[in-house]
Amino acid sequence: MSENTKHVIIVGGGIMGASSAYYLSKHDGYNITVIEETDIACAASGKAGGFLALDWNDDTKCLKELSRASFKLHQELAQELDGFHTYGYRPVETYSIIFDTSRDTTPNNPDPNSLNWIKNNTVQSQEKIGTEKTTAQLHPELFTRKLIDEAEKTGRVKVLVGRAVSELLFNGRIVTGVKLSDGEELYADKVVVCMGPWSGKLEFPNNERIPVKGSHVHSIVLKPNCLIPAQAIFAAMLTNSTTAEPEVYPRSDGTVYICGANDKEPLPKSAALVSVDKKSIDKLIQQAANVSSSLSAKNAQLIKEQACYLPLSEITNLPIIGPHSNYKELYLATGHSFWGILNAPITGKIISEWIVYNSVTSINKSNYFLP
Repeated sequence: MSENTKHVIIVGGGIMGASSAYYLSKHDGYNITVIEETDIACAASGKAGGFLALDWNDDTKCLKELSRASFKLHQELAQELDGFHTYGYRPVETYSIIFDTSRDTTPNNPDPNSLNWIKNNTVQSQEKIGTEKTTAQLHPELFTRKLIDEAEKTGRVKVLVGRAVSELLFNGRIVTGVKLSDGEELYADKVVVCMGPWSGKLEFPNNERIPVKGSHVHSIVLKPNCLIPAQAIFAAMLTNSTTAEPEVYPRSDGTVYICGANDKEPLPKSAALVSVDKKSIDKLIQQAANVSSSLSAKNAQLIKEQACYLPLSEITNLPIIGPHSNYKELYLATGHSFWGILNAPITGKIISEWIVYNSVTSINKSNYFLP
């Protein structure tokens, strides 16, 4: 490393760490070390749905510009990185559908616009809420790994997997590096923390902490014996006693991802210890079958049953992006909730701009939350 080269440590190998490393690796004069305790994209970044929406955050002033800018970056990255083939990027149509499983009758006048792969005999209402110009999808694990791979190709990025950061190192109010769980200390000019909900577990002076918590959610991945078209569904499932709201995302590889409601399972020590509740999985399997017979156990193979924790900001419900207000040389990228995959590219670009230029040019920096 030359005398003028800056060393940046990125803590976390999820989509925020990958995006930050990718955009920072485009700048000369920086060597980057990504530290990940478990594996690349091992948590929400690998188990999310990968759904992208241009304008769904337009009613939230602080997120409108962020999400629109990131949706555009996703389109650019898909061209730049051949995302259509490498990580399953594609535009999709998106529908909101209410299913009433208690009625289960053949409609007298079938809707000619109905989707031909769903159980139309239980559909109470259907609305198109996204077009191929406004909604898209990708495979989040493949996307995260692609960004890491491209960053490593520059020769400026080193990835350490299987190393856990236990605390930050300080010189007064200046962060100088990280301490690993085995006692090794690694020094850097700047540190980026993007550990998802585990960001809130890092030790600070005076018992301070990053205000982030986790929300435990389950998902399954099915492999039906027929090809499901590029039509994402946000469903409301009405039964005699309960209501569920599964989200169904057919993918370009022929699989279908389904996720459901969250629960209050406490955050474990690491992503490797995330538990999967069989009852939650069974509910998703039944909900999938209620959406389409093609997704029933008879016609689809269950290839993944999984759970993860979405990182939630405890203060404003907005993502935490940028330099820490109390500690110099410390940057944060966490708390993105269920829009993490969507807003990752612009977040990584913002972090790189803060580090390189000490300012942000991609968007109006007053439009997102700084801790």
